[in-house]
Amino acid sequence: MIAVGAAVEVVDVPIGTPMAGFAARTGPSEGVLDPTTARALALGGALLIAVDVCALHERSCEEVRRRLGSAATSCTVVATHTHAGPACAGGRVGPAHEGLEQAVVDAAVRAGRRALASTVPCTLELARATGLGVVHDRRRGIPADPPLSLLTARDRSGTVIARLAHLACHPVVMDASNRLISGDFPAFLRSALEEADGGTAVFVPGCAGDLNTGHRAEDSYRADGGAARSPQEARRIGELLAARALTAPAEELTAASGQEVVGARSRDVGLELAVPSPAQIREDRSRWVARRPGAPAPEAHLLDIWIAWADAALGDPAPGRTWQGRVTALRIGPLLLVTLPGEPFLRSAERIEEGIRAATGPGARIIVLGCADGVPGYLPPAEAYPEGGYEVADAHRYYAMPGPFAAGSAERLERTAVAIGVELLEESR
Repeated sequence: MIAVGAAVEVVDVPIGTPMAGFAARTGPSEGVLDPTTARALALGGALLIAVDVCALHERSCEEVRRRLGSAATSCTVVATHTHAGPACAGGRVGPAHEGLEQAVVDAAVRAGRRALASTVPCTLELARATGLGVVHDRRRGIPADPPLSLLTARDRSGTVIARLAHLACHPVVMDASNRLISGDFPAFLRSALEEADGGTAVFVPGCAGDLNTGHRAEDSYRADGGAARSPQEARRIGELLAARALTAPAEELTAASGQEVVGARSRDVGLELAVPSPAQIREDRSRWVARRPGAPAPEAHLLDIWIAWADAALGDPAPGRTWQGRVTALRIGPLLLVTLPGEPFLRSAERIEEGIRAATGPGARIIVLGCADGVPGYLPPAEAYPEGGYEVADAHRYYAMPGPFAAGSAERLERTAVAIGVELLEESR
């Protein structure tokens, strides 16, 4: 068995708070569809904390870890990556509301402490559902089929204490016309899981940089995506996913007798940025300024963001050319949770799984998370760079980064993840 606890803290998001996730969204929030939460899952002293925001700055994640200190043997803070949440990432993906970033940190710390204090001995089971018919490769416009994973913790009586749901798919069902704060489809997925048989449900995103529910990344430049981009559709998808997860065959990971050992390992990784030259920035800025007069409101808002980015870049005599990320592996019996920063593509998760299994054999059950311990932008695999597109060429401006990540950055994360994952699994033998 393993000691498991969970807790939820609600973050008050005032009306008028800037929202994150769409450069073309022209106004702040007008209300709340479902509350912004920080949800903590304690697994044998290790903490996984998920917050209903599009992105978190790495300094916020570091503050959560520092304040929890030795109470947790390991702590990873994840953004669910909802595109209907408040902006609170230090100026990335939208201007943060004063005080909200600190409120999110405070809620994450409270949830972590409560989860650790509430642990009880539990068994774990893992279910995986495929053939969902929901996820698409948005760069190629074709269906994709990453698995929906559901980790369930039950106490000695069989009561569900907590569930961890994981899927590689952008929570971006609602479009830029939505002005209600929401967790998007993960919020409805969690609610359906909790209504089924209790417990606290936590959602964490997979490597979904190239995956969503069926539209192009460039549609974030539009205000209205139609009926397929509505709160009603987010509810439908969330409830469908919950039903599929609850009916998928489950595999027991821990026995009802004995104590499973939990191991964790983290490693910092420096990643290079491809910072454009001042001449290139000036040329791009001139082009955007020329397009600005008479542009429709969503496009004008987008151009304003890009022009402001160019002004900031041209005013910085020494832009940062590297970014420091954090990769973590958490082992619980045969289960290995691997967490990556930013927005990697699905191929990175696949290669990490392939690399770990090649070194250790097929026995491990591996789940790879994205948006963990800092979200500074997209991390495409090297083969995506010649194709260009939003994730490769444009997104860094909305992320307020000096430039996109250089080709090879995703592969560096992959190598680090494989190395620490193999180390943990070999230690358990």
